[in-house]
Amino acid sequence: MKKIYSVILLLAVMLSSCTKDETDIMTDDNSNAPALAKTRSDGSDMVEYELLPNPYTVDVIQGVYDSYNVSKTIEPTDLYVRFLPQDSLQLIALKKRL
Repeated sequence: MKKIYSVILLLAVMLSSCTKDETDIMTDDNSNAPALAKTRSDGSDMVEYELLPNPYTVDVIQGVYDSYNVSKTIEPTDLYVRFLPQDSLQLIALKKRL
């Protein structure tokens, strides 16, 4: 019976000890971690998001190789084409060909 009370007490302490600021995924401006989103300093609830580059582009990977002094040139292996159909008829035609 003491084990049940101690487990309930432990869970109650764990759930009540965190505030909204501590459980928030975003980092504040004083942190050294890169922030994906920042709240405005004027006190409004709006959040501004920072657009991060695609980590899998050839330029980004080449930059990482250059930062580690690896003398290898990265080149794309395949040609990737993106199709943006204008209507449902074009979408159906694309699906039939795939």
